[in-house]
Amino acid sequence: MARPKIRVVQVPGGVERVLKSQEMVNHMGRIAADIRDRCGPGFQSEAQLGRKKALAMVWPDTWEAKRANARSQIMLRAVGRRV
Repeated sequence: MARPKIRVVQVPGGVERVLKSQEMVNHMGRIAADIRDRCGPGFQSEAQLGRKKALAMVWPDTWEAKRANARSQIMLRAVGRRV
C-alpha cells in the first residue's frame, strides 16, 4: 500500500499569535496560581505578556516563605507535584 503524503503548512506568525494571546496569559495565570496555592501562605504569583510570549511567575513574598523555600524547596516540590 502506498502511504499518503502529508503536507504541513505553517501560518506565518500563527504560533506567535497563540503565545501572545490573552487566553495564553489567562492559562499561565491559572497554572501559576495553582502552584502558588500548593506552596502555601506567603507566596505570590503573576502572569503578564512579555515581548515574545506570555509569562507567569511565582515567588516567596514574606521572609518566612523565603526561609521555608530555602530549607525545603517548597516551590520546586509544588511545580513537580501532579494534580
